[in-house]
Amino acid sequence: MQARCLGLPQVHPSTKNLKYNIYYDPAYRNHKIPFQFIGLYRDGAIQTVGKVSKIVYCDYNNGKLEESYDEQDLGRLTSDEYNRIQAIIEETTYYDLKTDTKFFLVEKFHETLYSLDYAIRGKQYFWLNEIEGFEPGISAQKLAVLLRKSKLK
Repeated sequence: MQARCLGLPQVHPSTKNLKYNIYYDPAYRNHKIPFQFIGLYRDGAIQTVGKVSKIVYCDYNNGKLEESYDEQDLGRLTSDEYNRIQAIIEETTYYDLKTDTKFFLVEKFHETLYSLDYAIRGKQYFWLNEIEGFEPGISAQKLAVLLRKSKLK
């Protein structure tokens, strides 16, 4: 199986993504190709990378998370994950995350610098098997180190 990283541009660089180890997207946005990692892109490079642990679709109403698309999403969350989603919704002011949002929970975002020869304006998949030294099951921390040493092929 091809190991993939979903590269996503950050229009509004947010320390909240790093603080809560979450990336969010509209629920309707489709990611047809499976991926294991998320890389946040800004200023010509993937700046941070994290391994996806869960993807959760939920709404926020009256101070509580509510099921939206998958009736079992919230039941799979630990209390820490629930609190992280709740906090990022409450603290994010430049997007309305209260409805129709999916949250990508990552184990931890790690700083890296994977320079690209072109700008990405939307999502882009990176095939990690093309990165020298990549091995299946690699941690996000080790991937961040590999990306720092690598150049796009």
